[in-house]
Amino acid sequence: MKAGLLSMNDQPEADKILGITYEGDLRGIEDEKGVIVPLELSWEDITNCRTDFLSIAFSLYSDWVVFKVLPNGKGTRDERPTVLEALKILTSEDNQWQCWEMEKQHGKERT
Repeated sequence: MKAGLLSMNDQPEADKILGITYEGDLRGIEDEKGVIVPLELSWEDITNCRTDFLSIAFSLYSDWVVFKVLPNGKGTRDERPTVLEALKILTSEDNQWQCWEMEKQHGKERT
């Protein structure tokens, strides 16, 4: 599956009925037909993601961003593959989030 941007015009009908609108485009995922659909997460889905591993990964990422320090205090060749993979994933997510924010901002400026 591929992430993408869901147009405001394509926001879920239930949200429109409830009067929920989005300031900009909402992130979604590409379905099997190639259409970007909104992420459907329940509160339970979100709370289930709050694990010790995720907390440690965020702390690791924060240390990496601020101090450029790996847990072993050496280079990437001496680091565990899981640490490097967590950093890659969180860096990619951060980049995608920043791109989305910039696209929202630039869209507002053009209108």
